[in-house]
Amino acid sequence: MIAATKKILIADDDPGIVDAVSLILEMMGYEVASTQNGAAVPSVLKKNTTDLILLDIWMSGHDGRDI
Repeated sequence: MIAATKKILIADDDPGIVDAVSLILEMMGYEVASTQNGAAVPSVLKKNTTDLILLDIWMSGHDGRDI
């Protein structure tokens, strides 16, 4: 039986952090989606099933705690 690939959403307004974390997680076998726009998180979640969200709580323009 093959285990399903876990899906992780990264939401952070710092492109360097998004790139670094995405690279590490993909190397570990995870499927990664990302957004640098906090306002886009709800629409990304509606379109994709996600097992885990890594969310920056201090995104410019949006507080991650409100998302």
